[in-house]
Amino acid sequence: MAHRHPRQTPAALARQICVLRRQRGFGPHRVTRETVRRYERPRPGDLLHIDVKKLSLIPRGGGERFAPGFVATQSRPRSGRSRGIDYLHVAVDDHSRYAYVEALPDERGITAARSSHARPLTLRNVGGNGRGVLTDKAKAYTSGVFTATAAERGIKLSLTRSYRPQTNGRAKRFIRTLQDEWAYIRRYRSNPERLRVLDRWLDHYNRTRPHRGIGGSVPASRL
Repeated sequence: MAHRHPRQTPAALARQICVLRRQRGFGPHRVTRETVRRYERPRPGDLLHIDVKKLSLIPRGGGERFAPGFVATQSRPRSGRSRGIDYLHVAVDDHSRYAYVEALPDERGITAARSSHARPLTLRNVGGNGRGVLTDKAKAYTSGVFTATAAERGIKLSLTRSYRPQTNGRAKRFIRTLQDEWAYIRRYRSNPERLRVLDRWLDHYNRTRPHRGIGGSVPASRL
């Protein structure tokens, strides 16, 4: 057994790598005995998973998440004064995992149908021809204006099963990544600052970041 390894990674750098692995999930993934069965549509544009994620606006100077002693819970007391909300309209292509996000002021059906978020229904952002959309049963997606817009464009709408959020797992998993790697990755001094970073992060997600669900490829490579 060798006592010295001239090319060994320095201990300090190795610790930093381990921290990033835990925080961001980067790097190779362990092989397990469990067989993971993944189902996907054969072509880009066959199915889009769409959803909305609500994020509280960041006050000027930064939010409380990075304040000393902050502990995230699911049942923290809420302030009587609302800071407002960004409604993140999300679309994820089932085959390629190519994603699109837009922050809008509400989640009404007319907003979802008429905003640029509705354009992935024709897959202009992906470069294909949109054929199907999967959503939950939120009012925005069951509204007359949204269903009429889909019908006009020849889009088949499908709804997830009640109490089965995993049915729309592509969108749900992407939203989790969006939170971990963009929304809460560091302290932003204002809400506009966070939104300015969104497009750059999304470009990284689509064109640079390896995706575990597609064998380590990047989404743009599957278009």
